[in-house]
Amino acid sequence: MDNDYGLSVRTMDLGDITGLGWSFLTVPAGSPGFRSSKHGYLGAAATLFGVIQEDSVFGGMNDAGLSCDAQTLLGSKYPAASAEKDNIEAVLLCRWALEGFGSIQEIQEGLKSVQFVAPKSMFALVGGLHWVLRDATGKGLVVEFLDGQTVTREDLNDGDSTFGIMTNEPTFDWQLQAIQHLKWKEGLARTAVAMPGAWYPEDRFQRIFLVRRGMPTPKSYQDAVMQAVHVLNTVTVPMGLQLGTDSGKHSGEGSGDHTQWGVIYDHVQKVMYWRSSANHNLQRLQLDDLLKSGGKRSLNADAAHLPWFNDAAAAFQPVVADKDHLNVV
Repeated sequence: MDNDYGLSVRTMDLGDITGLGWSFLTVPAGSPGFRSSKHGYLGAAATLFGVIQEDSVFGGMNDAGLSCDAQTLLGSKYPAASAEKDNIEAVLLCRWALEGFGSIQEIQEGLKSVQFVAPKSMFALVGGLHWVLRDATGKGLVVEFLDGQTVTREDLNDGDSTFGIMTNEPTFDWQLQAIQHLKWKEGLARTAVAMPGAWYPEDRFQRIFLVRRGMPTPKSYQDAVMQAVHVLNTVTVPMGLQLGTDSGKHSGEGSGDHTQWGVIYDHVQKVMYWRSSANHNLQRLQLDDLLKSGGKRSLNADAAHLPWFNDAAAAFQPVVADKDHLNVV
């Protein structure tokens, strides 16, 4: 988001895949991992037929305010294994990042000693992906695997060359060029730039850009969170067989692509708000509180069992009649 509150948002959009669900998983610092985990984190882990796949963390944030999220990128081609570096399946990138690093600068340094390779075993079913990481300073980094090479691009959200936005395919550079083309059209005489209205990744990318640009500076933290909610609203795909989604056999999303859940990361206060397609009531998770308990804990991300409304009846107040304005007949 374009303010000083350190917020970002993401949605998880997929079709209905038999047996696939999602859980939020807490992993305290010191837990076994690629190394003894330096940072505790809250991760969005896939579940298969009710069993949490702890390695398959596709999003989350750690106790330093670093977030990592994977999104579909068809056409990804991963590097070959290296004899000089640690070789890690690319699908494990978020787990590697969240447990070991606290900033984009640290991630950039860490990438020098690791080679992310094509997923194996059950993870081979996962299509191409690219990743976006953001830290508490507002700095971002996009990681893609193209033509067998690791490609990174800083996302400074400067409103000029990068915009703090990430969606599915095409590649990140393609999306940035599309924004520059949109800005070029806006600069022409008698311009007529339409608000992209479909759910395709490039439409969502450009819609976020246009919506965020028109938002005022928030006056409070609540204002900032509500602006983030409105951004979520602009790209939340309703359930069912919606037109204009990247669904079907030629996509990486399966059939009936829709938003399964959405999150708001507060990178500064280390808080995550989330909602699901089953429950749009905003839920809050405070990382410090969750990680104090020790041990791994989990929560079903569909939130269907949590309160889906607030009863406002108790907030009503008595109305005192103003005698000066009574109409007496």
